[in-house]
Amino acid sequence: MLTEEKIIEMLAELEQDERLAYKTANVFSNAPLALIQYSIESKIDVLRQILEKSPLNIKKLRNE
Repeated sequence: MLTEEKIIEMLAELEQDERLAYKTANVFSNAPLALIQYSIESKIDVLRQILEKSPLNIKKLRNE
C-alpha cells in the first residue's frame, strides 16, 4: 500500500511532465504522444481522486 506522501510525490512528478503541456495530440497526427498524454492524464486523475483533490484543468494547462 502506498503512503499519502508517496502518492503526492508521484502526482507531482506526473504534473511536471512537459509532455502534458504540449498541444493535445491525436492518433492521426502523433499517436505515440497521444497515448503518453492519455496515460499521464489518467494517472493524474486517479491520484487526485485518491487524495480527494479537484481534477486538474488540462485545457488551462495547455492554453486551449
